[in-house]
Amino acid sequence: MDHTTTDGSPGTRRPTQVAAWSTLEDRQPAYALIGEVDLVVVRYDDEVSVLYGRCLHRGALMSDARVQGNDLICGLHHWDYRLDTGVSAYANSETLHKFSAWIEDDAVWVDEHEVDAFAAEHPQPFQRDRYHGLYADVHGVAEEPFNAYIQSLARGDPATLGHGPTSAMGVALTELPRWDDIQILAGQFAHPPRLEHESVGTEVVIGPNAKRPLTLAIPLLVSDMS
Repeated sequence: MDHTTTDGSPGTRRPTQVAAWSTLEDRQPAYALIGEVDLVVVRYDDEVSVLYGRCLHRGALMSDARVQGNDLICGLHHWDYRLDTGVSAYANSETLHKFSAWIEDDAVWVDEHEVDAFAAEHPQPFQRDRYHGLYADVHGVAEEPFNAYIQSLARGDPATLGHGPTSAMGVALTELPRWDDIQILAGQFAHPPRLEHESVGTEVVIGPNAKRPLTLAIPLLVSDMS
């Protein structure tokens, strides 16, 4: 289908609808998918932007982001990108790719050829039918070197798993206390830990000094995000 590109130059495009214009809420990011490329569609006043839908930091979906002023703010670690350009005001070198988009017949269209070219240059690592799917952390950072290992444990059969390294998810490993910084006191060895095959009571008493203490046979543990 022949069209004129947004910069006025002639070209051949393959229009693909990514949203209905009348149902797009102003400054409310919407999700779209073409092939294996996640997109974020944002209507602002009478304009629309279709940007690459993954934050450049850790790959979070930008359709889960929020609009603040002229910026699209990632909900995970607050990285910012301009609505109209995709360029970060904080660091101009960080830019979400902006795709050509136009409004016609109450629909927002993009050029699928352009998206395909982007995918060829930037192969997408997300496996939507696997563990974590859209929300997999495929980037990883040096501060959290065990995330991939932890995720492999989550995918595996618990019966086949042994003991291994652990790491606090969401907290930079380099910011956690190191064993070198911990002084082991002799008093800590007064009660040796039980062996794996020994039974251990798991009940927890809330308010042991209350008139009617609450005893939980199975304790509830809330520990960060995991």
